[in-house]
Amino acid sequence: MKNGSNSNTMKDYDKKIKELENDLKTLATTIDKVEDEKLVMRNQLVKALADYSNLERDIEKRVENRSIQIKLQITRTLLNVLDDVNFAVVNSANMKMSEETLKWVEGVKATLFDIEKAVGEFGIIKMETKKGDMFDSSMHEALGTVPEGVAGTIYEVVQPGYMLNDIIVRPARVIISQPKI
Repeated sequence: MKNGSNSNTMKDYDKKIKELENDLKTLATTIDKVEDEKLVMRNQLVKALADYSNLERDIEKRVENRSIQIKLQITRTLLNVLDDVNFAVVNSANMKMSEETLKWVEGVKATLFDIEKAVGEFGIIKMETKKGDMFDSSMHEALGTVPEGVAGTIYEVVQPGYMLNDIIVRPARVIISQPKI
């Protein structure tokens, strides 16, 4: 009987071992699935983080571009006012004025200075263009020519040009020397 009992016990152990082997296979398959899902989720997370980073850069770039557009729009408007006030101040030098009118002109000059200062605070700088410089169509706008001087040089600066960083807000408006041939 002992032999028969041993045989049953061995069968029970074999059965138990087979069950444990099946459980191990099932567990190994489950672990593989979890590892695969973990890898997929990790890849999705990395992609989401990269997309978020790209979105942040895009938003920063858009905000910067919009800021530059607003600065340019405001500056162009201020430059028109600056030109008008400057024209009035320059032409006042040729006029006979009373003491009271001269004080008024000094106030206008102070206003002109304030406008130039405000434009400068936006990062707008006046281009250094002067008589004798070579004409550059990327920085200058030719309004006409005169038949004297060195060909291709600036004869007169009619209106100064302005820049914001590397962006030309307004080209310098100039008259170019173009000697007769």
